[in-house]
Amino acid sequence: MAGDGVRVGRARAKISYRLWNAVACPTPLRAIIAAIAAATMSASISAADTLAASARSVLETHCARCHQAGRLENPPAKGNLGNILDLDALSAREDLIVPADPDASRLYQIMLARHRPLSVFFGPVPGPTAPEIGAVRDWLSAQPAAADACAGKSRVTLSGIKNDMAAWRKVFEPDATKPLRFISLANLHNLCRSDAQLAAYRQAVAILLARLTRHTISGLDTVGDDSVLLAFRPDDLGLTAEAWDLRAGRGEPLPDVVDAEVLAARITLLQALSVDMARQGSQLMRFTQAHNHQMRLGISSLRTVL
Repeated sequence: MAGDGVRVGRARAKISYRLWNAVACPTPLRAIIAAIAAATMSASISAADTLAASARSVLETHCARCHQAGRLENPPAKGNLGNILDLDALSAREDLIVPADPDASRLYQIMLARHRPLSVFFGPVPGPTAPEIGAVRDWLSAQPAAADACAGKSRVTLSGIKNDMAAWRKVFEPDATKPLRFISLANLHNLCRSDAQLAAYRQAVAILLARLTRHTISGLDTVGDDSVLLAFRPDDLGLTAEAWDLRAGRGEPLPDVVDAEVLAARITLLQALSVDMARQGSQLMRFTQAHNHQMRLGISSLRTVL
């Protein structure tokens, strides 16, 4: 009897399904629904393509001359950006674009400031207009927001960094004459950068340190479970701890710790100052040589007069 009840129930379900298909949703209606869905999707894709085409046109007119390989008026490409017309690659640049948030995107901020070379101010093509900048803003607003990269990640705290430093020093700093210093990637970790990105940042830090010394950088020790703290001895770079602190800073709010992004800015500034000082020294040398030559000519002329 129970089996008969189940069979009856299944039969009724099949009849109900067939009735719904035949009455509630006949074949023409299903076709209409499918057509509407396809048209909506097509319209969405078309709108995205239109926004991208408009943004690309603006970038091509105002930015390609300095930021697109094959169109550079004065190579190399400026600002570490040489493929600005490749919108897929551009949208992946976290340093330039925050998806769905144009106001936080450096690309939009730069365009809003009407940034362009001085020669362009007086050239045949004026800077981007407000509607053109608006077209780039619309494209940025339409970029799909990234998935939550912070899911499953714990935030690194100052107290956690202190504990990791103390434990590391207890084991690896028995010799006070060769003190340790630390470089922190905690800010980047807390911005939810991926493990691959953090690995690239660690490699970048090693390259930065190599610019400060002629010694070979064999590698940096990672400290703690999150591997956001890098330990090294300035002595291994041919520097005293005091000399390192002058270059990198003592660290705030933790002594002996400098944030990686701060270190990059300081080293870049120091190198720029060194180049500028070398250029000024060269100019001073040329001026001195020219001045001495003029002095010799003057003395020779004075002797002739006397």
